[in-house]
Amino acid sequence: MPKITLTEQFAATPERAFAALTDFAALPGAISGIKKIELLTPGPAGLGTRIRETRTMYGREAVEEMQVTEWNPPRAYTLEARSHGAHYVTRHTFTARDGGTEVTLDFAATPQTFGAHIMAFMMRRMIKGVRSLLAKDLREAKAAAERRA
Repeated sequence: MPKITLTEQFAATPERAFAALTDFAALPGAISGIKKIELLTPGPAGLGTRIRETRTMYGREAVEEMQVTEWNPPRAYTLEARSHGAHYVTRHTFTARDGGTEVTLDFAATPQTFGAHIMAFMMRRMIKGVRSLLAKDLREAKAAAERRA
């Protein structure tokens, strides 16, 4: 699957934008596609934090376990997941710009099994849907960050 890169300008400081996107427990109330997040690691979010996200995709419930593999507040964080024979990486970067914050989301899915390679071939047809879903998530996260500001 090709890499997806999206950028959104937030009317919030990098600190507030980062806090809004990494307040994992609050994301179901901010992003309509996310139905539930379970924190699998006790304590505040940071490097190594594990979460289980339940969301609606294409009219079906999808559950993924993710782990924070990069934590550099308020500049960047990365979530990674391995499921269905693929390695998923979602990285958010936060850049102060024009009195607010430019938030960039990079998403990549790398197949790691034969079955996942076949699915990746079929998923190329669905790339617009994945891009649209991620763009909606980012817009809704923007609104949540701006409400915090």
